[in-house]
Amino acid sequence: MEWKSILGAVAFLGAVVGFVPYVYSIYKNKTKPHLFTWLVWAILTSMIFGIQFTQGAGPGAWHMGITALTSIAIMGLSFFYGEKKGSKLDWAAFLLSLAAIPLWLVAKDPASAAVLLTLIDVMAFWPTISKTWRKPYQENLFYYGIWLVRYPLATLAVQNMNVANLVYPATWS
Repeated sequence: MEWKSILGAVAFLGAVVGFVPYVYSIYKNKTKPHLFTWLVWAILTSMIFGIQFTQGAGPGAWHMGITALTSIAIMGLSFFYGEKKGSKLDWAAFLLSLAAIPLWLVAKDPASAAVLLTLIDVMAFWPTISKTWRKPYQENLFYYGIWLVRYPLATLAVQNMNVANLVYPATWS
């Protein structure tokens, strides 16, 4: 097995390892994911996966594929178990994120689209940061801590090293 495949597989497993206790903590009513963030992340991670897949990221895209699926699942759980309220700044970040998503269609190339989607994704994190600042006990530190391992591995696993494939995982590394 090639080393990039091994890194891609470990990053994929890291996403699963982080997801399982996160979902469990949601069901135990300990974690309350912010709907605003997870709705945008569900959309954006799916788009980023599509870009990486078509741009030949290879094993580096495996992580993004499972991240898209888990983001969709957590978004769904957020409707029932998550935080749905937000400050004016939370609403602004959420609405700006949603409004900016169609802009990626205007991008003439995958690299520009990936950069734009990554910037929107970072902005979409604001409602979760804001909620966690006010209610730190409602987030699962393990889930975000495992990012420190899985995103660098996913970045290193990218087969075709280009901006379109690297900007998103490198941003979270």
